[in-house]
Amino acid sequence: MKFSKLKMFFILSLVSLLGVFVSSISGSNISITTEKFCNDKVEVYIYGIIDDIYISRNGYTIIDLKTDTIKYQNKEDTNNLKISVVYENKVEASVGMSLKVTGILEKGDNSGFLGMFSERNYMLSNDIDYSVYAEDVAITSRNIEKSLNYYIWEMRKLVNSKIDIILPLREGGILKAMITGDKNYIDDYYTNIFKKAGVSHILAVSGLHMSIISGFIYTILSKILGLPRKVSSLLSIPFVIMFAVFCGLAPSVVRASIMSTIVFISNIIDEESDILNSVAIACILILLVSPNSIYSIGFQLSFLATAGVGGGIELSNRFKRINPVVKSILFVSLGANIMTLPLCMYYFYGISVASIFVNIIIVPVTGYVVIMGIISVILSFISVSFGLFTAGSVFVLINFIEKVSLIAENNKYMYIETGSISLYAVIFFYLAIFTAFALINFKRATYISLVFALMFGISLNFDYISKRNKLAFLNVGNGSSAVYTTYDGFTAVIDGGGHFMDIGNNTGIKYVIPYLEYEGCKCIDMLFISNMNMENCKGAIEIIENFDVKNVFIPEYKFSNSGIYIRLLDSISERDIPLYTVNSNDVINVTDDINFQVMHPNKDKQIYDGNENHSSLVLKLNDRENSILFTSNLDSKDLDIMILNNLDLSSDILKIYNSGDNVDLNENLIKNVLPKYFIISSKEDTSNKMKDILDKYVIKYYNTSVNKSIKVELYEDFYKIRPVIETE
Repeated sequence: MKFSKLKMFFILSLVSLLGVFVSSISGSNISITTEKFCNDKVEVYIYGIIDDIYISRNGYTIIDLKTDTIKYQNKEDTNNLKISVVYENKVEASVGMSLKVTGILEKGDNSGFLGMFSERNYMLSNDIDYSVYAEDVAITSRNIEKSLNYYIWEMRKLVNSKIDIILPLREGGILKAMITGDKNYIDDYYTNIFKKAGVSHILAVSGLHMSIISGFIYTILSKILGLPRKVSSLLSIPFVIMFAVFCGLAPSVVRASIMSTIVFISNIIDEESDILNSVAIACILILLVSPNSIYSIGFQLSFLATAGVGGGIELSNRFKRINPVVKSILFVSLGANIMTLPLCMYYFYGISVASIFVNIIIVPVTGYVVIMGIISVILSFISVSFGLFTAGSVFVLINFIEKVSLIAENNKYMYIETGSISLYAVIFFYLAIFTAFALINFKRATYISLVFALMFGISLNFDYISKRNKLAFLNVGNGSSAVYTTYDGFTAVIDGGGHFMDIGNNTGIKYVIPYLEYEGCKCIDMLFISNMNMENCKGAIEIIENFDVKNVFIPEYKFSNSGIYIRLLDSISERDIPLYTVNSNDVINVTDDINFQVMHPNKDKQIYDGNENHSSLVLKLNDRENSILFTSNLDSKDLDIMILNNLDLSSDILKIYNSGDNVDLNENLIKNVLPKYFIISSKEDTSNKMKDILDKYVIKYYNTSVNKSIKVELYEDFYKIRPVIETE
């Protein structure tokens, strides 16, 4: 490396590819028997030892279980697997106890739409083989298997209990995250504020915390106890390793501990350590031991941020006249933010401008919080009064961090909601950075870097350049929802889905709003609600109550005064949102060549027979040369009315909700629409009931229950359909 003048961290990209490769070919201890249990969705009995247990913020018991046996009827699997168990009731148990769990094994869902959080990737990155929502959990033995993990869990539990005594719930949750790595007690209030202020990294044990703690230990050994530099460095290494094990060996913790160890080793052998070399070595070691770590968002952000810190430090050395402390913090913050910028856009749909400046204030304060927090916990073992006394400063400092973050979060210019960017844009960004920095001594590096930077810019603005609009049919289970967005910022939502649960915990909040954030939508220009059924309206109410909606459209129909209808009207009225009732032959224009045509209901031929599905709003979206027909809960009588009115139902794509029960209706509809694609929104796959009809008319079909969410890319005179999961 010295001879070639290459920077070691350039190998990070190659090592990441190595990690993906090794991960893809690595063996699995999952047997064919267990796979069949999972695929057949049968209820199994799982016997094993508790590896970790805690109560989630919504009150569920979460258990990591190392299995001994999985049984179903006369078949069993004795492979040792790691299973994540979710149980709605409290379980009075501890690590090391034996359990019997009853439930159906799952592999974890892929993301509901492209860019959404993937439960499967999360499980892979944490080496979890299956998850199960338990029907029953029973303790089979209270005799504790006292492994190393048991003692670590007990110690962490003891430390957390002391923090509960010396600090209030919110501030205690922050300190637990900072010094034990346990983020299960962090209030959502803090999570959201810190995210938008760009200081979420203080909530996870990482390089910042490890450097503070290792420096604290080294200072005690060398300055207070007066030990020689090499001896202090040697004795600090076991403390670093123990702290990493205590915090649960998350990728960011392991990376930080390896880098701290390298620093101490460099002191012992009288060699200068280099942050970029250290981060590359840590990356290689972690991926070789646990290749699935490549799927962890924390792993990716941690290493890239640290590489950015190293680059920032090297860059800061060129500015001699700036105050060393200010220069160090500013360039470190700037480097970390630049290196994590595209991943923040890709995973979290936004970037924090404030973080560059806020970190200059918050990082030093975090150091005092960690040190005083550890001192307070230690003193609380001696005397609770001592612990409470020193914890007062921790309380003040945490609230100071909150106030600074609030100032940044409340400034609309300090957090930019970008929406998710393409994977191509992420790749081009890092190619531009790596080329410019790692190949800085090569003459043509600047030109190569500029080419990649240009490709990054094109990727970011591809929608606008290509005039590409998007229509997504979301997988909302037993309901229907679609989101239409244009390249120049218009957004329309057709229904919000809805399960039979309380508003506030439904599809609008869980699926539709996250997708709007993923697309970077600032507001909804038009919200169409097809009817007042739970499956369409409940999620729509959540959207109205939690998002900026400009206009609402419902069918012109005399609805009964149901609770859901009254709640909808009240929500619209409270926010002064214009409400429009629409009829057959109404046309709602978006631009000169984009509009929504209303096909149903017909105010002159309305049907009132107790079935309010006759009110269903049937829309035809005309996007330049493309057309999509949304039929909602269409009835055969409603179809007859549309046909008699000689309405042009022909469309490229036909979207039906929960199709399959009325085959005659479906065939009659298909004959009049003659679509190229047929899309079904339903909780379960119903396409098999009408496969013969679809094959007869040579129509390719998708079902949201099988293909997950389905995205249609609409260009001026053609379109592409991209489901999350492609099927034959």
